[in-house]
Amino acid sequence: MKGLYPVDIGHPAEVTYAKTEYRKNRQRLTLEGFKAIHAISPFWMQIAMEISLMTLQGRSEVLNMKFSDYQDGLIKVVRQKTKKHEHAHLEIDCPQLAELISRARQSGIASPYIVHRRPSRKIHSDERGHWTQILPNHFTAEFRRLRDETRLFDGIPRESRPTFHEIRSLGSWIYKQQGYDNESFIQPLMAHADERMTQGYQRGHSQDWVRVKAGLDLEEILAG
Repeated sequence: MKGLYPVDIGHPAEVTYAKTEYRKNRQRLTLEGFKAIHAISPFWMQIAMEISLMTLQGRSEVLNMKFSDYQDGLIKVVRQKTKKHEHAHLEIDCPQLAELISRARQSGIASPYIVHRRPSRKIHSDERGHWTQILPNHFTAEFRRLRDETRLFDGIPRESRPTFHEIRSLGSWIYKQQGYDNESFIQPLMAHADERMTQGYQRGHSQDWVRVKAGLDLEEILAG
C-alpha cells in the first residue's frame, strides 16, 4: 500500500504554472481570507493551514511532517529550500501543536503523515512515501481552487492571488502584532538568516506609522 498515487489530481493546467508567475505582485493573504478558505476546506487542508500559521513553515515542510517528528512538545523540521544552511534544522518548541495533532489522528486513516488524505483511487508512485501522503502539486492546485471558490479574490488577476505560501507571511505579521520580537522569535522560527527577509514577509499587511515630532516655534520665527 505504500507509495500509491491518487489519480484525481484536478486539472493538469492548474499545477503547471511557473513559480516566477506567482512571485509577481502577489496579493497578501488577510486573516479574513484565511478564515474564508479554511471554512470551506476539507479536514486535511484545514490541518495544513493551521500548522503553517502556527509554525510559519511552508508547503514542503508542512506536507513532510510526520507524527513521529513531534515529541514532548517539540517538532523537528528541516527547511527544504535551505537544507545546507545552519538555520535549516529547526526544533520548534510548540506545545500548542498537541491538540492539532490529536485532531489529525482522528481522521480514521492510518498514516505516518500529520497532513494526509485518502485518495479516491490509488496507483503506485515513487514520489510518495506512503499512499496517504499529499504531493505538492496536487496540494497547491487544491488550495488555489478553494481560494477561488471563496470569490474574495475575483477582482485580482489570477497570477496575483495569494498562494499557500502567503500563510507564512500572515502568521509572521500576526506574531509581530501580538508583540513577538523579530530577531529573537519570528526570524529564527522562519529560518531566516537576515532580519530583512523576515521584514519582507511582514511588509504589505498593514501600513506602519513612524511617529516623529515637529517643534518649530512659528510665532517666534515669524515675529523676527
